[in-house]
Amino acid sequence: MTQQALAQKLAPAEINLSTVLPAGLLNMFTLGASTTLYGPSLVYIAGETGQPIANLGILFAFHWAGFFASTFTANRIARRFEMRRGAMFGVLLIAFGVLGLITLPFPLNIAMAFLIGLGNGTSEVLFNRLVEMLAGDKPAEALTRLHSTWGVGAVAIPLVVAGAALLGWNWRIAGIFVILAALLDVFLISRWSEFQSPHGDDVHWRTLPWKSISLFIALFAIYAGVEVAVGAWATTFFATLGQGAVMGAIATSAFFLTFSIGRVLFASSTDRLGFGRVVRIGTLAGAAALLLTFNPSLAIIGFALTGIAFSIVFPTLLAWAPRRHPEIRAQMMSISLAATGLGGIILPFVIGVSVGALGAWTLTPLLIGTAMLVAALTLFEKDKPKELS
Repeated sequence: MTQQALAQKLAPAEINLSTVLPAGLLNMFTLGASTTLYGPSLVYIAGETGQPIANLGILFAFHWAGFFASTFTANRIARRFEMRRGAMFGVLLIAFGVLGLITLPFPLNIAMAFLIGLGNGTSEVLFNRLVEMLAGDKPAEALTRLHSTWGVGAVAIPLVVAGAALLGWNWRIAGIFVILAALLDVFLISRWSEFQSPHGDDVHWRTLPWKSISLFIALFAIYAGVEVAVGAWATTFFATLGQGAVMGAIATSAFFLTFSIGRVLFASSTDRLGFGRVVRIGTLAGAAALLLTFNPSLAIIGFALTGIAFSIVFPTLLAWAPRRHPEIRAQMMSISLAATGLGGIILPFVIGVSVGALGAWTLTPLLIGTAMLVAALTLFEKDKPKELS
């Protein structure tokens, strides 16, 4: 059975991609906004609580702990309550978590980051599963379009906080902004018809093709680490070079914005070129763009071009993993995002230690090397999705 026939067989008749995408696009916007809410908020929380900013870094650990936990619970929630109510539950967790972050006293407000991370992971697993299932023979294109608004949300929050500061408003307006986006997303999901989706048979973990699965785990973890590291360390990179944190913030914003631009421009090419080839093109083009950061006058252009190049990589990996193992497609989405969460924690930390010990000049070689490693690893996996008989 071909992948197109398989997708048509498994897709629920009560819902289609055009129904899901509006809520999905707003969901990705909300995920991007809620994830980047922490950075601008830390300065204000530190000022109100008298805590050093360094002590508030535990907030990020809470968030990613929640995200990682969600990858083990999201499919159980979907199996118990089905996808529609499961997606609504995930988005509501984000809204409640942000509400707690901006209203509860310290340290309870910091702990609310766990709920935000749990909601992020739950809704991301379920929306990715649903869009991949409904996408027919163009899963990479559909997932790339789905993720096109994440970068917009990531850039929106710093702008909202900056605007609030200029107008003399409280920083919590940014949290209210995220809550309203989440509630609107819940409303859009609530308008879907009830439907049942396939969740697969019970998995016997010992019998799984762990050689191939382990390769995908490595691909997701290493790539996510590179992507997060670019966004996390761009500001430090420019500040260390003496160009100031403002230039670094502009580079970070350019990186996330070009993510969205690249996903809009190149989504239609991903399935036609093949999953493995697209990942190689994206990572190698990103590595080439990062070479520009060796020249301080071209560094900001390098980060922007890196965003365009990397934009197609993650959604394509998300399409490739479940299509390569359609017999465990739900589990592959959870495993992939779990690896993403771990990679987003570990690799940026390792890069940060290296930058701190050896200097800012090490950032670019490390990012280029890890991007090229992702490209090399794709050569060990079959590019074509598996067909079921």
